[in-house]
Amino acid sequence: MNGLVRFLPGVFVLTMVIAALLGAAAQSPTRPLPADLSGTYAVSGDAPNGPYQATATVAQRGRVYEVRWTFADGGVILGVGFVQEDRFMVGYVPGPGVISYRAVVDRPLTLEAQWTTWGEMTVYSERMIEGPPPARVLR
Repeated sequence: MNGLVRFLPGVFVLTMVIAALLGAAAQSPTRPLPADLSGTYAVSGDAPNGPYQATATVAQRGRVYEVRWTFADGGVILGVGFVQEDRFMVGYVPGPGVISYRAVVDRPLTLEAQWTTWGEMTVYSERMIEGPPPARVLR
């Protein structure tokens, strides 16, 4: 419980950052989010050290979601989020950081996002596509 109490002020700060991200640059039209976002997603995005790919697992727990991003090098990022109107917003650690998704394609469900972390002066982009990531071809 003590760890949760220490984490809550950070969640408040991340929520405020989410509000700022919602007013970010103009984007393509948003589609309604489905009632349940649970599933596995192939993830790709931009980061300070270059492009990345991962697998994200999203699990609904009542009105909130738990998100787990797993990277090829074994790294893991954990997040907790919720849906408000047409946005899926997630705070995550380590970072701490915040990401704001919106649906842009229905089938397969495709979410585009903007994200940042504590201390960054830049907003990055990410895309999640429902379904497992494509199999890697070994040569």
